[in-house]
Amino acid sequence: MSRTPPSLHLELNDLDGRNRRRIMPGTYNELVLQPINLDRGRVEVNNSLRRVNNLAVSLLENTPTNFRSTVTWLVTLISFAFTLFSPYDGPLYTGYYETYPRGFSELPWVTSSPMEPSLYERESQTQPLPTPHDATGQEITFALCPRYLMLYDRAHKCWLRCSKQEILKQQRYVAVSYRQSDFFTRGEGENVQKEVLIKSIQHSCLSIGHSAYWLDFQCTGESQEEKNLDLYRIADVFRGASRTLIKIKETSDDMSSSQGWKSWGSRVWTLPEALLGPCCTLCYTVGTGLGPVHDIGLHQVANLAYEHHDKEMAIINTYGGRETLGRIEHLLLLKDAIWRRFSGPPSQSSVANASASEFTAYPAERVYALMGFFEHRIEPNLLETESQALARLFLANYNDRFLARMVSMLPRKISPTSCWYSDEDVYCTKLWEVEPCIQVLAISKTGAVVVDDCRAAVMKWNGFPEVAFQRDKSFKRLICCVLPRFFWLIFLMSLGLLAVSSVLSIFVMGVSFTLLFVSPRLIIYGHSGRVNAVQPWLIGAKGVVTVEEASRMVCGKTEPGPIRFSYNARGSTLSIPHNADIPRGNPSQASIASRLRNVYTLIDTVSRSVYYFQAERVPTVCVFTGLEGGLGRFVLCSEGHGRCEGELHKETVLRMPTHVGDMMRRCDRIAIGGLGDDSQ
Repeated sequence: MSRTPPSLHLELNDLDGRNRRRIMPGTYNELVLQPINLDRGRVEVNNSLRRVNNLAVSLLENTPTNFRSTVTWLVTLISFAFTLFSPYDGPLYTGYYETYPRGFSELPWVTSSPMEPSLYERESQTQPLPTPHDATGQEITFALCPRYLMLYDRAHKCWLRCSKQEILKQQRYVAVSYRQSDFFTRGEGENVQKEVLIKSIQHSCLSIGHSAYWLDFQCTGESQEEKNLDLYRIADVFRGASRTLIKIKETSDDMSSSQGWKSWGSRVWTLPEALLGPCCTLCYTVGTGLGPVHDIGLHQVANLAYEHHDKEMAIINTYGGRETLGRIEHLLLLKDAIWRRFSGPPSQSSVANASASEFTAYPAERVYALMGFFEHRIEPNLLETESQALARLFLANYNDRFLARMVSMLPRKISPTSCWYSDEDVYCTKLWEVEPCIQVLAISKTGAVVVDDCRAAVMKWNGFPEVAFQRDKSFKRLICCVLPRFFWLIFLMSLGLLAVSSVLSIFVMGVSFTLLFVSPRLIIYGHSGRVNAVQPWLIGAKGVVTVEEASRMVCGKTEPGPIRFSYNARGSTLSIPHNADIPRGNPSQASIASRLRNVYTLIDTVSRSVYYFQAERVPTVCVFTGLEGGLGRFVLCSEGHGRCEGELHKETVLRMPTHVGDMMRRCDRIAIGGLGDDSQ
């Protein structure tokens, strides 16, 4: 039998504040783990297997060789005889894992359905968002023209701001893209610098035959309410423009203004401004002088302005009409490109100053820049964080199911808050390759995703349970299971025959003891046979448990066991495939895993596999979330950390056979989120 590698170092009493299971809001019970005993070189666990089976195996395996072992064997035999009193015939086979009983019952922060109540709507009623009351969703979402434009009055030879919709709908205009810090700074002298920039833009527009332009600080509202409305529809402004004029700062040490291009391209908003407009109508000028306007292509803009143009070339080719991308891949590439750029400093304004006319930067500015590429947008809000805004945007565009797919991903480092969020996957799987099996319906106040229509099971950590088996029915095995139960009946009959005949009594007593001595083998044979199905269990242990130990503890005997466990070849980050052609794991993964920190073992009786994984906290719930690569995605979550009832935290993700999820019962809605105040 393989032994646990001696190089393994574990704390046997790892029952700190993190290893707790929530039973009621604010109430926890201690989570007891089964550790590894290094001194004995084997797994030391709480064994819950049937006592009669264990004693039968012990009697058959431990043959007496000396006086001490003979006494021990006789004591075991007496214990075995008394266990035959029990009429219990093993556990019941249900065909399902142990169901996760708790659920999320708090009022969520924001929901995907307008019929569901949420804290966001409640706060909006008591503290209305800074949005004009006459702004309707249809007006904002399907804006045909900007709310304001700067028009050239040829009669008076001056520029005027126009807000008449009947004029603006027929007007061809130029949308100006620039970086503010390249041309003016806030504070003293700001107005003078703006005037110089405005005169340069006006000259450029007239030189290319346009008598109207849109510039952000001239064509947006004065109040914060109007600024929110203009930010909501800024994507429509650049989509409806006839030309996009890019303003590049002039640098004295570089005649080609390459530094000016780099500065412009590193800003969050300049990427969507260049992509949303017609790609064949881009033009640019350098500096604030009255120089000429040059036409430029989108590919040339990428080469000049984008430091990561090699990563963004797929986006450029898509908008240039040279190739197409899948919708999810396209949006993710856009998100990554925007997240690589600089955003303004977060706002420090209070709610009371949210309606002031002064400039205010949004904490979720990058999300609002990204939302122009989505069909459904969200209203900007100064009070929400970037993760909250991103979750709201994904909920509003649920047809892409970004949130449901991200739950199944395993990043290299799981965030303490919003653990559902993931831009990468250690299994090298792309987000669009995951088929979600859950429905995300809301976001909790702690930033957790509330999922429904999910299957979840509880993991057992305090010992090996008694596992039920479905076997081939056999009359001979049934007789072998029932016959040992007659030992006490025959023995008591022999005592009763003493008054009749001592010889007959001794004979019957000999028959009873003969039956007792052969009963261990009868019990083992009666519980053998081909196993058709195994009761589903997810059994966890801290440290490394070998497949030999797993088979012994689950089956109650070593050789030949009714089922054989094997190492998993592709289910976890610690799995190593075998060199042979068969899809089995390499036994060397047990030795490698034993040298790592925070290693746990998961034994699945359905797939008959042993998984090794690393986690910061002990996972107690397994949630079936998606499909990928012919396997299911199972998120292992810990309890007792969130501030809401039914909130879990992702610890790791395993790839297990899909049919494992079919044996998990559906549970109530749960929240997969971050670590709350309870974990501090």
